[in-house]
Amino acid sequence: MGNAFSRVMEAIQFIPRDDLDFRLEVLKTIYRIFKAHQSTRDIFRRVGGYVSLVSMIVALEGAFEDPSRFFNDTVHDIPTVRNKIVTVLQTIFVVLAQSMHHHDINKNYFLKDVGYGSLENAITLTGALNKDCIPHQVFGILFAFAVDDTSLYDLFVDQTSSEQTDTAVTLDLFRRIELALKSPSVKVVNSEVTPTIFHLQKYISLYDPQLSSAILCGLHALAQASRRNQVKMNRTGLILELLKRVFPPDTINETEELSVQKEMILQIIKKLMSMGVSYEELQYMFKRFNIGPNTQDLQCPAGLMDLILQGASRSRWPNFIQFDMGSSESASLEIPHLNNFPPANPGYTFLAWVHIERQDDFSDLSLLSVWDDQSLAIKIYVDAKTKMLHVHSAHSKHDIVFKSFEFNVGFWYHLGLVHHKTRLSLKSSTMTLFVNGIYTLEKEAINLYFNLGARYKSLFQDSLRQFQTYEAATSLFLALRSMSRPSHQRRESSQQLASAIKSASIQSIAENKILFAFFACNTLTEGTRTGLTLTGISNATATTIKAELRTSRLILNSAIPKLEHAVYNPDSMGYLIGEPVIAYPFGLDESIAKIGGCAIALKLIQQSHTTTTLSKSTAILFEIIRYSWRNSEDMERCHGYEILAYLLKQKRELITVELFELLLTFIGKMPQSPEDSVINNPLAYRYVILNFEIWKKTSIPVQRAQLDQFVLFLNTSKMRNFNSRRLPKIHLVKKVLLAFRMNIYAKELIPHLIDSLKAIMLSNWNTESIRAVATFLASTVSKGK
Repeated sequence: MGNAFSRVMEAIQFIPRDDLDFRLEVLKTIYRIFKAHQSTRDIFRRVGGYVSLVSMIVALEGAFEDPSRFFNDTVHDIPTVRNKIVTVLQTIFVVLAQSMHHHDINKNYFLKDVGYGSLENAITLTGALNKDCIPHQVFGILFAFAVDDTSLYDLFVDQTSSEQTDTAVTLDLFRRIELALKSPSVKVVNSEVTPTIFHLQKYISLYDPQLSSAILCGLHALAQASRRNQVKMNRTGLILELLKRVFPPDTINETEELSVQKEMILQIIKKLMSMGVSYEELQYMFKRFNIGPNTQDLQCPAGLMDLILQGASRSRWPNFIQFDMGSSESASLEIPHLNNFPPANPGYTFLAWVHIERQDDFSDLSLLSVWDDQSLAIKIYVDAKTKMLHVHSAHSKHDIVFKSFEFNVGFWYHLGLVHHKTRLSLKSSTMTLFVNGIYTLEKEAINLYFNLGARYKSLFQDSLRQFQTYEAATSLFLALRSMSRPSHQRRESSQQLASAIKSASIQSIAENKILFAFFACNTLTEGTRTGLTLTGISNATATTIKAELRTSRLILNSAIPKLEHAVYNPDSMGYLIGEPVIAYPFGLDESIAKIGGCAIALKLIQQSHTTTTLSKSTAILFEIIRYSWRNSEDMERCHGYEILAYLLKQKRELITVELFELLLTFIGKMPQSPEDSVINNPLAYRYVILNFEIWKKTSIPVQRAQLDQFVLFLNTSKMRNFNSRRLPKIHLVKKVLLAFRMNIYAKELIPHLIDSLKAIMLSNWNTESIRAVATFLASTVSKGK
């Protein structure tokens, strides 16, 4: 079969340049061979098949500008010739799609060794995108290739009546595109072609704004269809190309049409950025800021700061594996063999981060299934109708149902399922469900694991303190305070949690007790993206990993301590079944560490000279710190809060109530429930909020807000006692009295100042505070009064 196929490929080289029929027959033959013999796709790659396909398109150079050269004895009219050329183009892309179908080696080969750039140039040479040619059909072919669905060929072809207005036609086209592409069932298969689609869209934007906008609508619809599509499109470098178009290096005059398309492009970027921002993309965005010593204000293209702010707040997804349960072959992660599971004593704990994108009312969502030979031993699943967690066991007549909690789509959940067997009776056992660390009767450690967040990728063997953000550390401290039951187990758990919070090193779980642990970043199918080949492994292990990439879709079991041992232990590996999607979102708050970290955001604040830019740049700083332990550490290491206080003092006339509220929310104010406000970040509170020099010349509403926050944290909040203890050795009473003496606050704010002083005194009722007030009164009250 191999020799016969090679002869077919050789025939391509001898096809006459203008013989469309022969070309078409050869392409159809190749397609039929692909369908009948899957192994021929490797031969196709090795004998230069991809170069031949691109050459076929190149051979059509000028075909739509001078179609008469394809006339023959049977065809003499231009419309027939054009239709035949379109059919050839369609068939070329059908063959290309079939050669890559479930074949990552071929897909990567074409991407790296042939390149979609050559495909883009070849299409341009045909003249198909010229005015009065067939751009609508070309983009239909490209979108059909992207999702591997030939029914989309006529997606952009005008199907409306001539009586409709231009606006009505455009809206009708957009609705048709969204109906075809926005469905969750539409999967981007060949996502690498999307930058090509976007590049070619620029060619027709000058003469056909309707089609140009429709193409952007199509890209946006694909990004909206599913998380899977966002992951696929994010990887292609499309975001960088979109950024270059909407924020070009050179200033251009923006027309009304360009302004409309710019907004559409921004919507696509925002959708894709939720799945991470690369170093190159982030670097390009920050390079668009005009920062210099003579800058009057932070100059940047309109919409750029809003885009960065949204990216900082939305692109926080962890690495994950997405399993599509709705396809013909449900996706799953399988482990061939588990030793001693479930254990006889004392039980087991199953931990997982889970996000449900969609679930209908008919299909249960399996989280874990354990098989004993051919019989199902254990199954943990979310019930389709009730959305409650069920646990099925072969040793029980009825499922265990946790009725106290229902799962919703669109949220991340940290699940902890604890099964405990007593030594008194083998049949006597309990099972407890923890969701997001809640319901921690005797398992406070699960609260700790939840608060480390979904982006933690380790086995709790190292220092856990360094991975805690300000909010996580505060939550754990509050959990520690609540442990008041005087039992031995309670004290033991409390001591363990306290050690995890404070100690530089702790082994939270014995490593030999972990049976299996899987992280998306350890998926071998993604090759060098995982970083496994950069960890100092031996040449033999590296060769083994590369060999596995061509044969299996594997994920390492991280419970095996050494990578060199894990690679040679196939029974304990995880095997990905049914084409699950592996995602490595690198959030903007993580990417920014590569270009300067918190110093970049502080520089934006320094260059802000209007209330709007100051507010947005400060919000960017807070967003990159709030959920990133690495940036929190960086902010402390570079004395960032002291620098922030200094910068705000220089710009106090620009501080608004909105900015101050932003600061309070970052520190721990709960706008929706003020009574739950807690000081998460004592450093920011100390160096910024309690720096009275900053508020000295601010507006009266800002000064009032600064005084009222004392009442909020030290009086209104249910955590007032905890809040007051987070401010040791600050001498807050003396600071407020000094501010009073220096006339920092306006006279009309004296009632607010007294209320604040009262709240501070009640929370710090001690000899030192009383002495400070008495000394103040003695030195300020006039004699004889």
